[in-house]
Amino acid sequence: MAKLILLHGAWHGAWCWDRVLPHLAGHEVVAPDLPVTARSMAEWVALVLEAVGDGPAVLVGHSRGGAVISAVAEAAPERVARLIFCAGFLLKRGQSVLAAAQDDILLPIVMDPEARACTLAADAAPLFYTGCSAEDAAFAQARWQAEPLFGLTAPLRVTAERFGTVPRDYIECTQDQVISHAAQRKMQAQWPVRRVITLEAGHSPFLSAPGTLADALAALAC
Repeated sequence: MAKLILLHGAWHGAWCWDRVLPHLAGHEVVAPDLPVTARSMAEWVALVLEAVGDGPAVLVGHSRGGAVISAVAEAAPERVARLIFCAGFLLKRGQSVLAAAQDDILLPIVMDPEARACTLAADAAPLFYTGCSAEDAAFAQARWQAEPLFGLTAPLRVTAERFGTVPRDYIECTQDQVISHAAQRKMQAQWPVRRVITLEAGHSPFLSAPGTLADALAALAC
């Protein structure tokens, strides 16, 4: 049995994993919400480490969650058994999510500088929910929340001596229209991973293929 901490991506919440959790019944699983009220990556890291407990735990990061699990591994590599990036941002040192995404696809984002946050425009839904039913896409879109700007713009500070020592695996999604398959492969080359599982899915396999995603997570968590 593995202990898995599942971290959602930008504009989403812990609800992303609701359909995956029943398929991971043999494991200890925690899926925390990353609060939009946080003002720094350090606050998110502290929350995740609280969820990890005594550890070590397997950290799973979907999309922007990839940057968060990387920051956690840099802060406390001894408490992380391995990292699993699920169509996630596996960033270079000093790179931000926004910088990594700018050459791939430009998402329709509505900025709110006063609140230091941003939201997604409605026409972003087809990009996020490729392969999902219209009902599932509507369900997810109704739960979008604001994203703190630091979650997209903060440069990631990772080192080979700390983050680099934690084993890394990747679940890539070939039909992804948010982080293209080519971009996922490029990030895998920046920080080589040990194992890769390929899903014929869009950016949100937690909705379109929850059982298949859970099988991949269980296989990599061992």
